Amino acid sequence: MDKRILIWMKANIGRTIDPLRKNALPFKIKAVDEPHKKVNFTFLDRDGVTEKIALPLHFAMFERALTYLEANKAGMVRLGAKVKPPYDQDTVEGQIWRQPYVCPTPFKASPHVCDIIALSGLAEYGRVKNHRTGHEVQAIGFTGEYKKAPEKSLPDTDTKTKEAESDKAKIVLKYLETNPRRTYCDDCLSDLLDIRPRQQINQICNKWLKSPGKILRQVNTCSVCEKIKLVNAVPPGQPLPIEAGVSPKEISHQPVVVSDDIEHSVLNYYSKMQQDPHHRYRSWEHCYLFFQKHRPFRTAETKDLANLHLAFFLASWGMYRGKTFLLWKDYRIFDPIVDALIDPEYETLYHLDPAVLSKDSTVTSLVFQLAKNLSDIFTKTVNIVNGRARNIEVTDTLVTKILLGTMACTPAYDRYVNAGLEKSGFMHRRFTQASYRELLNFYRMNSNTFSGLRLPIPNSNFCYPPMKLIDMYFWSIGSDSRPDK
Repeated sequence: MDKRILIWMKANIGRTIDPLRKNALPFKIKAVDEPHKKVNFTFLDRDGVTEKIALPLHFAMFERALTYLEANKAGMVRLGAKVKPPYDQDTVEGQIWRQPYVCPTPFKASPHVCDIIALSGLAEYGRVKNHRTGHEVQAIGFTGEYKKAPEKSLPDTDTKTKEAESDKAKIVLKYLETNPRRTYCDDCLSDLLDIRPRQQINQICNKWLKSPGKILRQVNTCSVCEKIKLVNAVPPGQPLPIEAGVSPKEISHQPVVVSDDIEHSVLNYYSKMQQDPHHRYRSWEHCYLFFQKHRPFRTAETKDLANLHLAFFLASWGMYRGKTFLLWKDYRIFDPIVDALIDPEYETLYHLDPAVLSKDSTVTSLVFQLAKNLSDIFTKTVNIVNGRARNIEVTDTLVTKILLGTMACTPAYDRYVNAGLEKSGFMHRRFTQASYRELLNFYRMNSNTFSGLRLPIPNSNFCYPPMKLIDMYFWSIGSDSRPDK
């Protein structure tokens, strides 16, 4: 089994995934069963939630499909999707179900096997003519990263066709260059530039722009439709953000972060607490553990202690200095804030693990809904500061520090984390939904490294949560870049 496919499948277990084929149903990978050499695959309804049909996709199916693609790497091959025999042997389906069968009862497997191969970055979809019917049908072929480059970089077409393709390639490249740091799938580029049919965009980007290295073409999130697809982009000196489904071969185009960098920054952060048992970094531990152990604070006394823990954590982390309105308030100002934090609607945020999320958009919406709620509470309840009427400013730094200290569902977007994101080459460097999704994907792509850094919190049954590690990593990078360092 190709390791790149295994890596992609493991990174996306439990997530709702949209295939690259048009009008195909979303699916979930429920489990990767390496001992039995199969992956448990489930169709979803159009709503992306309701589970419909479960199928076992055997590793042998992928191996047979890859062998057939390798034998035909100069071009595309038909999927040939059929529910039952007989199968055309010049199709992926026919090769998957050649004798001996990989399981007793054949079923339509090629679309699902090919979806995963394409999403892992090894292949891409196209169209070829069915020699039996003369109709164009769905096909698949290795990407340039997998196959050797053909001797001719352009198809054997007449001069006029080449000139027309060249002109359109210039239009596409110009558009991508004038919209740096954004990604566009073929469908959206076709609509934006009015180049029809959509397959022309595919051909132009592959033959004229990707092969010479003028653009990146990889599985990523389209900036327009926000779906995970094969996208095109021209990163201006800075790499693209990591997204779910990016092929390991393309990681060189992502923010240049290696596991040693992550380990060094996070372990250095830990070491400061080991040197000083009363280091201010431990204020986060005390606050986080109190909310984990004692919510929903069924007595007035425990709720009062929750307010106190939150207040001291924020004070310890710099939120009671300067002209901040909190400087003039006692700890019970957080009473309605704590009420919002223990609302059952947000309970899932206390257990956030990006590696097993089923749908990024759901948790992202929930985090930003709660963040707005907290901001609105402050705005409505605080109108007098030190005896004077005042319209307060509720910063993203304050809101995200509250969320980090209680739920650990987001890093705290303070100046050091923002600086760390910028230094690492991330496209979004403020508390926005786009930035949040980037960080979820960043954690997934480095989940093995981060998992090994989830040390136990002293005197508890809890470990450091994922988004706290993200905060520690980027805060360390941003802090180390200070001029006085």
